[in-house]
Amino acid sequence: MGNRLRPNKGQCAHITIRCINKDFFFNLKHDWDDYVSWVDCIPFNFKISLHHVLFMSNHIHLLVTPQEHVLGDAMRYFLTNLAKFMNHRNGRINHVFANRYYASIIRKESHLMNVIRYLYQNPVRAGIVEKITDYPYSSLGFYLGYNNYGLKLYPDSVTKEYWKQTLVGRDEWLKQIQTNYTTVEAGIVKQSLKRRTFRFSREQLTSIQKHSTTIAI
Repeated sequence: MGNRLRPNKGQCAHITIRCINKDFFFNLKHDWDDYVSWVDCIPFNFKISLHHVLFMSNHIHLLVTPQEHVLGDAMRYFLTNLAKFMNHRNGRINHVFANRYYASIIRKESHLMNVIRYLYQNPVRAGIVEKITDYPYSSLGFYLGYNNYGLKLYPDSVTKEYWKQTLVGRDEWLKQIQTNYTTVEAGIVKQSLKRRTFRFSREQLTSIQKHSTTIAI
């Protein structure tokens, strides 16, 4: 993919990984437990805090914070071995992923909730489920205590702060990420995640100030 800006030690980042040609290579129904095991290799083998995970049929979203300068090595290990597993399982020999991965550094805590909401709302925007809690292939069930207990997660700073407030904080956290983005809002966040550092352009800020009460700036 060429040179990319990688997060430094302690910098949170959103990671996007797409299948080549956006093909639907992930067999989530049958292979989900195996995908969980491969994702767990990231925090198990490298000093990286894994915060949030969501798999779609043709791409992955991760929210991570490296504790050392190891993200490149970690992603290389993860994607190489996951691709080998998927090719073996699917009887393929060609590339699985396009451009390896893309990282957008989240420098401001106020932006973290935007990214978490965007991540978990992917299946809703795709029309797969009506509510984020209905989608089984993410880390949301881990946080809410109803599935995916095998994920090796550590809460990001914003989630951790909410959860310090026990049930009240958890309910407020869930309420915020369940508040669906409008199409315009989702587009603004999506475009910001394409930047190496998550930020809003001047035009986006103007649009947010005029039309959005849910995007944190």
